[in-house]
Amino acid sequence: MLLVGAFALSLVFVALALLLNSAVYTENLATRNSGDDTQEAIEFSREVRLAVRGILANLESSGSDDVEFKSTMNDWTNRAERHYTADGVTIGTSVKSVDTTTYDSAEIRVTYRSTQVRYAAVIEVDRTP
Repeated sequence: MLLVGAFALSLVFVALALLLNSAVYTENLATRNSGDDTQEAIEFSREVRLAVRGILANLESSGSDDVEFKSTMNDWTNRAERHYTADGVTIGTSVKSVDTTTYDSAEIRVTYRSTQVRYAAVIEVDRTP
């Protein structure tokens, strides 16, 4: 009889351990960050800034004009779209001439599983060094 009581008590302890373990696991899942991550937008803004500076430096050394810059940026955007699409991120850039010395890079769309998050990142790059 003592053996049966000890066995029953051990089953109660095992059940209690499983219950506590599942509670800890559930709390762990509940406290994870489920918010949208902006790392892609930050990385993209940095890449655009570096790309525009590089493109401007190359085109200015060859004496190219604004049309050449916009064409080159469109080519870069197409390549960047293919790169980010491989990671499941949708992006888009456009060049708007504010004046003769400043360019703005436009909009970033970061698409996640079921919702779409929009980031408007404006990056100003001065043509003069």
